Amino acid sequence: MSDRVRKNGGKFPKWIFLLMFVVLSPWIGMFIDFRIIFPPSAAAQGHGIPIFTILIPLIAIGLSVIFLFIAGAKKASEMAACRGKHYEYLKLFWQGNDMPGPVLTFHEIDLDAGRCSIRCIQVYRNRYVECFANHGVYTPVPPVQSMNGSFRQRAFVTVRQEFEEIWNSRCYLGPLDATG
Repeated sequence: MSDRVRKNGGKFPKWIFLLMFVVLSPWIGMFIDFRIIFPPSAAAQGHGIPIFTILIPLIAIGLSVIFLFIAGAKKASEMAACRGKHYEYLKLFWQGNDMPGPVLTFHEIDLDAGRCSIRCIQVYRNRYVECFANHGVYTPVPPVQSMNGSFRQRAFVTVRQEFEEIWNSRCYLGPLDATG
């Protein structure tokens, strides 16, 4: 199986038909003009204007531009819909009253880059918030299921909106432990 077929998921590329129509359109137009509309005859002094020889290629090019525009718009909307889907947002509560460090940590995890944390928010017991953007230094973060095995931490998947609100406001007003 070729790489092209594997890349398309085994589907035949539909644009081939459009390309064939554009390439064959002059001959289709000449066939319509000279065989169907103006067939050669002994009495004919000449043919009329070969309108379809000119019109069919123009229609083919116009249709291809329209189809390519629609395909581009569809691809752009798919990309916009997928934006943010390759990220996971994690909320990690650290349990224990004697901890001098953060009691709550938020991670923005890039799933396409091996579950690496690209942004991190740390919330301390006095509600002081620190935001870190990992510029080139990425920390891998394990999945939620493996993090919940430890008795000193409790992890949850959260939504992007909550992460972005805390990141932009530098303020966290929610609970500081996993129970409340």
